[in-house]
Amino acid sequence: MLNANSRFSCTRVLNVSEGLSIALHALNVIVAEGSCVSAPRISSLTGFSANHLSKIMRKLVESDIVSAAKGAGGGFFLTDKQSKKRLACVYDAVEGKLDLNSCLYRNPLCDCKNCIFGPMIKRFNEEFKNYLNTTQIKQLRTKIKKVNQ
Repeated sequence: MLNANSRFSCTRVLNVSEGLSIALHALNVIVAEGSCVSAPRISSLTGFSANHLSKIMRKLVESDIVSAAKGAGGGFFLTDKQSKKRLACVYDAVEGKLDLNSCLYRNPLCDCKNCIFGPMIKRFNEEFKNYLNTTQIKQLRTKIKKVNQ
């Protein structure tokens, strides 16, 4: 039985890709630092591999979600306009367009109207999509603090 202290309570119920997790955690570090943050620093703070972090950060730069400064003291930073972007943009940049199927399987085993989980999966997907569509990048740090209080 899962409880609040279970190591699976956070990592298994919401199963997002490592790429999306890297993107959101890297952005959280940038928001928290409030300035230009180097890739090695982000990697050391998050524990993600430098190579995978680099690939994800490149996607975020190409999608104008984060900016990059080269050279000594370089790294990643957010402009005011970028900090106001919604997390849905981050999802789209890393994963492609959000398509929430109510079924847990890629090829639905049922017609999704008679799901063994009832309407729970659909509600959860709608809540997740709402969170992505209403949360700005700059709010990441604030939302984490509220959850941990």
